[in-house]
Amino acid sequence: MEGMCVELSAMEANWKSLGLSDVANVLNICDSLFNDRCGRKDRAAEVYESCFRLLRNLCAVPEYQEIIGKQDWIAPLLQSTDARSDGDQKKFLLQFVCNMTTNHTGNQDRVWRISFPETFHQIISTEPNDAIVHVMLVWIYNTVVKDTAKLQKLCGEGEHIVRFIVSLLDTKNDKIFEWIVLLFRLFMSEGYLQAVYNTAKKEGVEEPNESQVNILRMASERIHTFAQQEQRPGVVSDIISLTDVHFMIALLAHLFRCIEKQTELSENRTQGLFVLLDLFGDLTSCVSDCPTIQNGIFEANLSLLCIDMLRRLSDDKPGEGIKGLKVNLVRILGNISYKHFPTQEQIRTAGGIEILLSHSKIDPTNEYIKEWSVLAIRNLCDNNEANQNFIQSLQPQEVVDIPNELTAAGIQCEIEDGKLKYKAPQKN
Repeated sequence: MEGMCVELSAMEANWKSLGLSDVANVLNICDSLFNDRCGRKDRAAEVYESCFRLLRNLCAVPEYQEIIGKQDWIAPLLQSTDARSDGDQKKFLLQFVCNMTTNHTGNQDRVWRISFPETFHQIISTEPNDAIVHVMLVWIYNTVVKDTAKLQKLCGEGEHIVRFIVSLLDTKNDKIFEWIVLLFRLFMSEGYLQAVYNTAKKEGVEEPNESQVNILRMASERIHTFAQQEQRPGVVSDIISLTDVHFMIALLAHLFRCIEKQTELSENRTQGLFVLLDLFGDLTSCVSDCPTIQNGIFEANLSLLCIDMLRRLSDDKPGEGIKGLKVNLVRILGNISYKHFPTQEQIRTAGGIEILLSHSKIDPTNEYIKEWSVLAIRNLCDNNEANQNFIQSLQPQEVVDIPNELTAAGIQCEIEDGKLKYKAPQKN
């Protein structure tokens, strides 16, 4: 065993100069080691570690990657990846598997058939350290990124794996988080955001829970980053599916109903509500060149949802209500009416123009609501004669509120011929 360890270490140190005959020798050693697992406990850990490191390095060469991937001992080796494995051994083994499958469809297929989902479940169940988690995420991403069938399986049969990935969203490890971001971008672009969200459900816990809020936050960050780019690499439907957009509109409606019922909003529900409002604020700012998402939002009646919520909040005086709620709703209405005639018509017929005009004033709890309201009115009137005529036809009906300063000064406010007029107090 000591001689084998020395031989492997020597080859590992000079792996770049190894030829086919040397690789064949390595594979013979592996065959004797990995096809007889029963005596593993009696063998030196250094042998396995050295072997895994050498295989990992050799898989960087495409020719050797192909040969190694076809070895019979791959299956028993992966199927033994359980709690008995030493941390370093497991790390080097997973690094080897990761390199063996990178950019090699055949090896990816073979390893996936062997390891999914049992091997991943075994790794997760042992509370792996950060190094092992990092390599496992790389392995998963490289395998599913260009294979929709494997991605579908991951989000279906591999629910516990996805749940584990979700649990890592608050990690402080930058390397791990980098691969989580890549996986979430893949989930979003391929239409699995709702499936991922559902894996985080917890029995007896109201939705959204903390993990689900984190999922929505990841989606919001992705859309925000896309929306802020001056030259976007494509359209918004490239990063999120219409199915998931409809799912989030339905979730937004659910949270609105909680307000309507005067249910006390929990911290998670409040955070979830504002994350969704931020998300739709950014999403609706970049749909004018993407008819699929733009028309889908119109068909899902997002504008009616926002108008209805603003109408229910209309009794709140400036300075009252949930801070920032109204301005986010007004922002969404302004964005979705931009160069989209059906939405412009829908907002007018639903009474949205009057509501937006009523919010064209300063509100300390909704910063910039006046400016967003003016922008919304401008977008509603753009190339829409009916909306322009409607606004021109509006006339003030009565004075409902006179500032205290004017009242104290004796100044009166009256409507004459459809216009507001101020009358100074009469002098004695």
